[in-house]
Amino acid sequence: MSEERVKFSELSHFTPKQLEANKLLNQFKFLLYGGAMSGGKSYWLRWALLKLLLRSGKDGLRNVRAALFCEDYPTLKDRHLSKITLEFPEWLGRYNTTDHEFVLAPEYGSGVICFRNLDDPSKYQSSEFAFIGVDELTKNPKNTFDFLRTRLRWPGLDDVKFLAATNPGDIGHVWVKKLFIDKEYDFEEKEADKFAFIQALADDNPYISPSYLLTLDSLPMELQKAFRHGDWNIFKGQFFSDYSKMKMGRPYHVISSYTPTKFDSIFASADWGFDPDSFSFTLHAVTKVSGVNYSFDRIISFAQLYGKKKYPDEWAGLIKELEQGLKVQARYIDPSAGNRHPISTRKEGAGTSVIDEFRRNGIDFIPANNDRKQGYESMRNWLREAPDGLPYWQQTEACQALIKQIPSAIHDPNNSFLIKEGGEDHAIADSRYFVVSRPFNYLPQVERKEIPEMSMVAIKERIKNETGAGLSLAIRR
Repeated sequence: MSEERVKFSELSHFTPKQLEANKLLNQFKFLLYGGAMSGGKSYWLRWALLKLLLRSGKDGLRNVRAALFCEDYPTLKDRHLSKITLEFPEWLGRYNTTDHEFVLAPEYGSGVICFRNLDDPSKYQSSEFAFIGVDELTKNPKNTFDFLRTRLRWPGLDDVKFLAATNPGDIGHVWVKKLFIDKEYDFEEKEADKFAFIQALADDNPYISPSYLLTLDSLPMELQKAFRHGDWNIFKGQFFSDYSKMKMGRPYHVISSYTPTKFDSIFASADWGFDPDSFSFTLHAVTKVSGVNYSFDRIISFAQLYGKKKYPDEWAGLIKELEQGLKVQARYIDPSAGNRHPISTRKEGAGTSVIDEFRRNGIDFIPANNDRKQGYESMRNWLREAPDGLPYWQQTEACQALIKQIPSAIHDPNNSFLIKEGGEDHAIADSRYFVVSRPFNYLPQVERKEIPEMSMVAIKERIKNETGAGLSLAIRR
């Protein structure tokens, strides 16, 4: 019997963009593919994992396991399970419908693609995978990604891989954008040089019909930017959709810096978190803005502390440094910080609250109004445009956590008045506690009447007529 050799490229039919992603796959450990609708993301994930297993079998490794995850089973079934028997040839392996696994034939190494869902990641506490793929990565919080990294290991294989595909948006938007798009890493990240992103648009997929492209082009502009053009700064479900760093060529919601004046009122706000949640603390200046026929307060958030794994006494020291030379009128914090915390509040002992611990170290907080609906409405109101053409509320570039989280917040699918929980929103919560405390006070001044240009004789005559007497005025010419 003659043996017919088939090239992988003849099986996969990868597009030029998918082939480009394959080249990066050889160089990087963590690879994100996509960033817009219909770029062939899910297809690439399946076949890229298959290629890695085939390569492992060729290198003499047997029974290597890979996992392809979706957020839940219905999505897994629609995106992947329904495609397996149509795409993977029978001679290459077999699909086990009971375990939802595709097993390569023995001559190809008997590697396995395990199709799984992430409704409860802890189910995989004892699992090990040489290769992991996650479809729609932004539907997951960062702690899911961190957990899956611990499952990424295989005896005899050092070159393990984490592949992902996604559109912009959802609860994981902030952390995915931070790691893969903006390339910003915390000091704990030891594999920063192993992350890569390759954007694939619908135009990169030759199998997409012109009619579908026309559908994408017919979407509202904000959805076009996200789904058609892969814009990570705007996406479906964006809660603060009017938020914009620049407008008409000038800084709008975000300004470079701000130094409070002696006429400003200074306030602070905080959201408590230790680990894995972050602690956020922001300083706000309330400054008066007046014009010909208006007068209003503008909030400028101008300084911020953000991080985790510090105790109240440590944060208190940093807060004192940040507030040096400023007279802070009040500091607001999540009211739950006034509850008793048995752990993670002090280095020794327990039983006091976070607020107590801050007070003990010279920083006083007021429990804030934690009505989320009211708070988000207040935030939207303050982010509106004021009569001078700029927003009522601006942030400086020193408040990086805040200016990243505001445009990344998404609607709760069950309540359009709320932000969907589960994403990184500690800086939003922090500022919400302050903003909701401020009455929205746009107060138009009495309209000023312009006096028409008059001659000096006419002015004298007008004064005489209005006063009823020959009032003598010294008029300087």
